[in-house]
Amino acid sequence: MNCIQFDNKLYKKLKRKVLNSKSFKVILKKYRDPHNLISGKLEYWGYYIPILTVIYQLKKDIKGKKILEIGCSVPVFLEYLRFLGAEVYGIDIEPYITNNHIYKMNIEDMNKKFIKEHKGSFDIIYQRLTFSKLYDEEHELKKGKPRFKNKNKILKTINTLLRPNGVLILLDDRGSMFSLKQFSDNGFAKCLFEVPVMFTKKVWNVVTVYRKAE
Repeated sequence: MNCIQFDNKLYKKLKRKVLNSKSFKVILKKYRDPHNLISGKLEYWGYYIPILTVIYQLKKDIKGKKILEIGCSVPVFLEYLRFLGAEVYGIDIEPYITNNHIYKMNIEDMNKKFIKEHKGSFDIIYQRLTFSKLYDEEHELKKGKPRFKNKNKILKTINTLLRPNGVLILLDDRGSMFSLKQFSDNGFAKCLFEVPVMFTKKVWNVVTVYRKAE
């Protein structure tokens, strides 16, 4: 799989389509409550559209794809992917809900049963901010230690869960906390270089993609 360029035209088209769709608004309403105000803000979920853009660019069709979100929190976007026909799973240390596809779990110490059951089966694994370089640095300044003890272990686990040529999509505010060497050492090759995506004049995220090396 060669490196691709982020499709800005597709991104803008999907952003309009998704945020204006009745189906997305129904899902959003389902998770709106007074204790989680951000779940009810339509514009917030636009942050996830770069991930959807890349999925379409790489996989063409979402239907039938097996997808895992790391740090799913309120699973609005994950539920939308299920609406599109994907088989979805999510993990979070403090999930908004738990059910047969949303689990309370830490990616650094993922349940061995989950790994065994889903080994080599995910087409796509994605995250937003969970592996943020900024969050990692802020935590280290406050606590005197990084948020995660073993970053190589995290990448090894993700690699184990992905099927051959499966992709890891990262969306972060200042790029990923992992180094290029860590990706390479743990069986990943870059297939989309870091691209800043603007949301407002002051807010932007970086999207990048790695594939499981053959």
